Amino acid sequence: MADLFTLTELASLYKDDLDTATATLARELAVGLIEDEVGPLEQTTSVITLPIGRDGLIDIPVNALADVTDVAITGSSSTWEWERPFPRVQLKAWTPPQDTVWYTADVTVVHGWVTPPKVLKAIGLSVAQRIYDNPHGLRTESSQLDDHQESQTRAGSDDDLAGITLTQAELDRLERFRPGVFVTGR
Repeated sequence: MADLFTLTELASLYKDDLDTATATLARELAVGLIEDEVGPLEQTTSVITLPIGRDGLIDIPVNALADVTDVAITGSSSTWEWERPFPRVQLKAWTPPQDTVWYTADVTVVHGWVTPPKVLKAIGLSVAQRIYDNPHGLRTESSQLDDHQESQTRAGSDDDLAGITLTQAELDRLERFRPGVFVTGR
């Protein structure tokens, strides 16, 4: 799992000293929630079995595609070309068998980021801070000691107080980083 941000950065945002064990867990949970939406943050190599279109196109549903290193088709041979910058490869001189409705290829890809985009770091810090500060998503906390009663009400919508989850705004920001989404001009 990638260290999207340091505990020092989280403490700086939080503007207080942090319990290391709790902060580490908050960071791990925040990064895990983000990776669950967008795939691995660190650059990694994967072999993915994908369907081949009748036109010989294979769409590659991964984030931050860095390289396509191999395309293997069981019982067939073909050359291929990565259609940069798009996340797909085009098989060359390949004719699909007439008796097969669905044909697949094992595609070896390198994907993820050497350095994840800063927006992922910002979301990670926000989620970790929320998890550290309010893991149960409470709106109001009250405490009483003898005759002294104290109450704290957190600002924000119920979605902003989500606890150990991503808010809708965070999910919306992560949309363009989801596997299979190709965005230009941002």
